[in-house]
Amino acid sequence: MCDYCMPLEPYDAEYHTKHSIKHLSYNAHLRKVTPKASSTASVTSVLPPLNPPSYKVKDPCPTGGHPPWPAGICTACQPSAITLQSQPFRMVDHLEIASEIVIDRFLEAWRKTGTQRFGWLIGHYEPYPDVPMGVKAVVEAIHEPLQQGEVDGLELGLPWEDEARIRQLAAHASTPLQIVGYIFTDLEPTEEDRTKVKYKRHPQSFYLSSLEVIFASVIQNQNPTPSKASFTGKFGSRMVTAVLTGTEEGGIDIAAYQVSEQACAMADADMIEASVDPGIVRVKEEDRGADTARYVPDVFFRYKNEYGLDVQKNAKPCFPVEYLLVNVRRNTYAVSLPDANRWRRRYLTDSLRVPRPSSDPSITRSRTGPAWRTRASRMRSRSSRN
Repeated sequence: MCDYCMPLEPYDAEYHTKHSIKHLSYNAHLRKVTPKASSTASVTSVLPPLNPPSYKVKDPCPTGGHPPWPAGICTACQPSAITLQSQPFRMVDHLEIASEIVIDRFLEAWRKTGTQRFGWLIGHYEPYPDVPMGVKAVVEAIHEPLQQGEVDGLELGLPWEDEARIRQLAAHASTPLQIVGYIFTDLEPTEEDRTKVKYKRHPQSFYLSSLEVIFASVIQNQNPTPSKASFTGKFGSRMVTAVLTGTEEGGIDIAAYQVSEQACAMADADMIEASVDPGIVRVKEEDRGADTARYVPDVFFRYKNEYGLDVQKNAKPCFPVEYLLVNVRRNTYAVSLPDANRWRRRYLTDSLRVPRPSSDPSITRSRTGPAWRTRASRMRSRSSRN
């Protein structure tokens, strides 16, 4: 076998660039980071290549030389400084809706009442041939839990009451199903033409708000993916966040995302919070209280300034939400607003979804959009009107 007939590795950069694939699949990433097995090394001597990030203080301290945090801390137990960067891989490469009727039924409540809706995506995972070693989530149904919808938001009880029953019913389907993500609407008709929807989420605005990212991080942390390649036996999550929102032409479109492992680790360490600007994430202050102790390490991010130079900046007190997003391919439906029974279906490639952070976010941008509020076990979504 020579270089001309040897098959490409699934993480080949030239192949991904040629086919406009922005992210490696999880399995291709795992293949890339796994050391090549040697003939002399035993299977038990190979360490798991994946190590989920953790930004919590180690308790107890490995050295055992001081009281636990917040009474004491040292370099052995404190987390290292964080440099935010775009995640090179994604756990799910494509979101597919099995039938347009699934989305059509989900939109019925909004069409009749004008209030926003939330639903859990029920489906299964399949190989996705358009991405090397890719995985796609196929949605067969949407379950709408008990919720209180409003024109500019919704209230949702978490954990939801019938979760165990729905999971059991899904698992006993002819093709075993599971919860693969969730979907919510962010729709508001324009004042000039009630048959069109406002175009809220775009490159000059935002894709997911900071509170939506934190909510997605919590959901992904609650639904980890088992993995033998991780020290903890779990790595990442295949839960997908889908948004039904307005397009530039005034129609309705689906956008699909996941959040990065850094986002999940920061949310788990209670380091970040939502801001008034939906495109900005705030870093919390350090707290040494006995009951509310929180250690916040240094956080940095890199961007290109107006001169095209790569600059590192302190992420405190805030940074752009784009650093925590991972876009997911999906089949997209354009929906006409008044009678949405007729669909025009088109398949999109991995086109512009989440731009690489490229400008200084010194964060005076005024944006409008949904801001999600959490109180105890309830989540409230509010979207400010344009």
